[in-house]
Amino acid sequence: MTTRVLQIFGALQLGGAETLIVSALRHMDRSRFQVDFAVHRDAPAHYDAAVRALGSEIVVLPHAASAGPAAYARALGRVLRSGGYAAAHSHVQYWGGAVLAIARAGGVPVRVAHSHAPRDSAPDTPARAVYHRAMTALLCGSATHMLGCSRAALDGLFGRRGAAGRRAELLPNAIELARYRRPAGERREMRHALGVPEGAPLLLHVGRLSAAKNHTLLLDSFAALRARRPDAALLLAGEGELRGTIERRVAELGLAGAARLLGPRDDVPALLGAADLLLLPSLFEGLGMAAVEAQAAGLPALVSERIPPEADAGLGLLHTTPLAAGPAGWAAAMERLLALPPVPPWEQREAALARAGYDIHGLARRLEQIYSAASGG
Repeated sequence: MTTRVLQIFGALQLGGAETLIVSALRHMDRSRFQVDFAVHRDAPAHYDAAVRALGSEIVVLPHAASAGPAAYARALGRVLRSGGYAAAHSHVQYWGGAVLAIARAGGVPVRVAHSHAPRDSAPDTPARAVYHRAMTALLCGSATHMLGCSRAALDGLFGRRGAAGRRAELLPNAIELARYRRPAGERREMRHALGVPEGAPLLLHVGRLSAAKNHTLLLDSFAALRARRPDAALLLAGEGELRGTIERRVAELGLAGAARLLGPRDDVPALLGAADLLLLPSLFEGLGMAAVEAQAAGLPALVSERIPPEADAGLGLLHTTPLAAGPAGWAAAMERLLALPPVPPWEQREAALARAGYDIHGLARRLEQIYSAASGG
């Protein structure tokens, strides 16, 4: 018997949550589970072709803001009924309260709320606070399972009381570990393709071009480092609404050619293998997936204090510098970390990350167990 699962996203863009679920889908038993996707944007997205190739269907839901809550509820209800879904898995943070309440009313037995961040990026206003409280109450009243990629992500979406309940579970954002083993010669080939000389310090940032990633500090710190290391290069892998703002700041700092925006990339493991240091001066993170990926690749990472402690696999590769240290402090930390000794060998990295729960095979099995609760499997 096939268990049908509906994943609910804003869109299947190249983001941490989307990458996690697509990776898990590749490692699930697709003879037992039919996993489909409901999205809220009627436009092509990064992972559309990938999930269709894996046998998934994609349905587009209307926006509640334009269609109205009642029309949204009817549309989602029809999708759930017509698909015969035994599980609904929400990745839309607070709006998941409405999603799972509709799923509960429709008799969907397994209802999963998945928190990927300690907060959303919307401005803090009294109206937003009321919305958060209402949706948290709906989530805690409707979800059969409450997942979070870190303790901060659990507390942020479900509240401390909800996050401490028996339905709440810490589920680290796992990766395909084998992709991060660095074959001999790959580093040299990638740096050549990027136009970066072998001896030049190469710094990397992986993440959405959004306010949470704190690109102002990132670029100002890199400019300060360039004053001492004029051969240093910075690559930014990712896309987002602040691309134009970041490009203007690069020009203002005279970093054109030294700091390059690569856009969305599918070869992040190879980029990490080519780099000398990962930079994550984030203002907030659900986990900081790039930090986990860096450890798998054996790359030291300079991170802010806002990266949750769960991201550290104990390999000595994550190095925290407070945001208050400013560009000068971050530039000094960069220079110090660029002189670190060789990294732990692959076998040690693989074992540590697997122990910490970052192996995608384990996460896929756990999701299968959760979805199987509908049939008692």
